[in-house]
Amino acid sequence: MRAIYVSGIILALFVFALFVFAETPEEYKVKDSDYNFEVAMENLTKVEKALKDFRDFSEIMVNDEVLKKINSGEAANINIKINTKDLAGMSDNLNWSTQNIGFHNWMIIIRGSLLKSNWLEKELKYELEKNKGKKTAKELQDLKRELDIAHDEYQRFLSNATYSD
Repeated sequence: MRAIYVSGIILALFVFALFVFAETPEEYKVKDSDYNFEVAMENLTKVEKALKDFRDFSEIMVNDEVLKKINSGEAANINIKINTKDLAGMSDNLNWSTQNIGFHNWMIIIRGSLLKSNWLEKELKYELEKNKGKKTAKELQDLKRELDIAHDEYQRFLSNATYSD
């Protein structure tokens, strides 16, 4: 009996190790070239539309009157009738794949673009101040430290973030 128990633990650890140490397929890895202003803005527009659709859907499903009943304990079961015409235009953002894959990927693109922009901004600021020659060595050292931190954050992101599919 003990041997079966130990074998089960070893098998569980092996399966766990496969997931932890498995190489991420290339198509799921983030790439530096994925992050730029235009792509970030496209994804921000998608997030804004999804949030608007969620707000509209919430208003259809659970208006303030229904919420008051729920919060007061008056309503154990609430039947809600939906006019499918009210859902027109928002169905793209209500499906499983958009909410579980799209939302994640859109946020990865936006986060990566912001981190890359922050790093490049710090780099330009550092180079500009270095070339002007008006900063003290301590001030330049502080700017270099900010640059290094921004670069490390971006590199850590590139190493750890993956797309969903």
